[in-house]
Amino acid sequence: MPLSEVARRRVSLRIESDTFGTFWLVPTEADREPGPDPSYSVAEAHMILGIPEALVRQIHAFKRVFGGTVVDLAVDSEEHST
Repeated sequence: MPLSEVARRRVSLRIESDTFGTFWLVPTEADREPGPDPSYSVAEAHMILGIPEALVRQIHAFKRVFGGTVVDLAVDSEEHST
């Protein structure tokens, strides 16, 4: 399901990943539910798509411990190259 459909249909998806464990994809920040698994809004998912996997892992680890929201992302492609 494309990210635009998650937002349009206002559905939350529980995702099981061998790489990242369990996490949720939710339409908006308002749709987040408290719980042990990190969640990403569609807006956050758009920001992290295409960045180096090592950086995504760091963001995910931070969200797993502290929660929070990715509100802006600036990546220096030379510093974070894979």
